[in-house]
Amino acid sequence: MNTIEKSSKYYSTNIDFEFDNRIILNWYTNRIINKIKSNSKILELGIGHGYSTNMISSKFDDHTSVEGSSNVIKSYLSKFTHKPKKIIESYFEDFETSEKFDVIIMGFILEHVNNPVEILQKYRSFLKDDGILYAAVPNAKSLNRRVGFHADLLDDYYKLTENDHALGHQRYYDLEKFHNDFLVSDYKILSTEGIFLKPITTGQFETLQLNDEVINGFCIEGISYPELSLGILVEAGL
Repeated sequence: MNTIEKSSKYYSTNIDFEFDNRIILNWYTNRIINKIKSNSKILELGIGHGYSTNMISSKFDDHTSVEGSSNVIKSYLSKFTHKPKKIIESYFEDFETSEKFDVIIMGFILEHVNNPVEILQKYRSFLKDDGILYAAVPNAKSLNRRVGFHADLLDDYYKLTENDHALGHQRYYDLEKFHNDFLVSDYKILSTEGIFLKPITTGQFETLQLNDEVINGFCIEGISYPELSLGILVEAGL
């Protein structure tokens, strides 16, 4: 079994971070959807937990998703209501097309691939001249990780956990490194924002049982603090 298929089971069975996933995946996808024109031709890399693919498919007719795991594709099709126009089973490195897209979305996939810069450079050729690429990654130096570091709960901002390895993560980003990958790949960074300003651990958040309005407040405040938020979202063009 290849590495992608080994990791795929954790996208349907890993509930340890369901709280975080539900918040960040729904939040960043809505942020992107609200910026995209209704008639856009969209290419999405990765299905993962399925939240973003389902949301994008519910709003846009011309939506193609590329996913390297047959297990993830089967799981998605069995669980979610909305389906992309096309789901293509392919590694991101191997995918080829003669089509050009208005929007390319790389939601939490660059931390998985062997060479993120290679992926960013490759997919430039699939963007229309006025096209937009959106990419999101986890932030090594989020506020909760900074607090954990100073509390001796974390000894290295960039150290991958057992859960990271299980999910196929190969790296953590910080804001500077994320920006640098875009710049060396010859993109123009149009905007950067944070995804969910999370000051404490997931367990502590769940214990507090905060209502949706308070959680939404942490997400809104995070927009202005990408260097501290749980995730970082970049909007880039050619």
